[in-house]
Amino acid sequence: MKRKNKIIEKMKFFFLIVLFLSLVGGVLGLSVTVFLNQQKTFEEIKLQQEAKAEEAKKIEEEKKSSESLSVNEVKNTESMNSSFSSLSDISYVNDSNSSNFKIGEDISPGVYMLSPIGNSVGYYRVSATSSPVMLEILDNDVFSEITYVKLNDGEYLNLISSELISFEDINPIKLNLESVLNGRFLVGKDIEPGEYSLSPSINYGYVEITNSLRPLPEDVVKKSYFNEPLRVVLADGQFIKVSAAYLQK
Repeated sequence: MKRKNKIIEKMKFFFLIVLFLSLVGGVLGLSVTVFLNQQKTFEEIKLQQEAKAEEAKKIEEEKKSSESLSVNEVKNTESMNSSFSSLSDISYVNDSNSSNFKIGEDISPGVYMLSPIGNSVGYYRVSATSSPVMLEILDNDVFSEITYVKLNDGEYLNLISSELISFEDINPIKLNLESVLNGRFLVGKDIEPGEYSLSPSINYGYVEITNSLRPLPEDVVKKSYFNEPLRVVLADGQFIKVSAAYLQK
């Protein structure tokens, strides 16, 4: 009888051991499963983040690529400006087609139209000093049609191959919409208000529509390069700058 009881006790102890080991194994198994699921989730999140970062990088590279236009690809005013701006004031003075003015002394403040002399490309630079460094250049541009410039008292104006016409003496011009445009035009005077189509003459064109000259950011309506036809709506009194593009109704 005692022997039988001992056997029963041993069996109970054995079952308890087995039950304990089963519970421990279950807990460990569950922990391992949770851990592996977490690792899988972390890996998925990591892969998603890497994919998003790669996509953002690709978009940024495409954006930079579209904006990095060479002078050989498109003769737009932005690229030509840097070339003219790097010239020294000595070269301006020695240029037979160069003129320099101090606003308020040589000419009155106000809005002027500039027209290139002959068949040349015109250039202007407005600056805070007579011998400016880059940060002192307030406005500059190149053009083959016409352009407009706003001049304030105390500023300096340098012109190359350009004729200066006061706003009051401007005669309305008729744009040749069959030719490539490179200039700035006043809506309501040089071009009628309305909807127009812009097409690049080569790989890329450039357009800038503003509500004023030397505009603040809030006065810029549109400013972009384009490589396919683009529709724009022009309102009376706005200025439109076009480079390497056709403008058609």
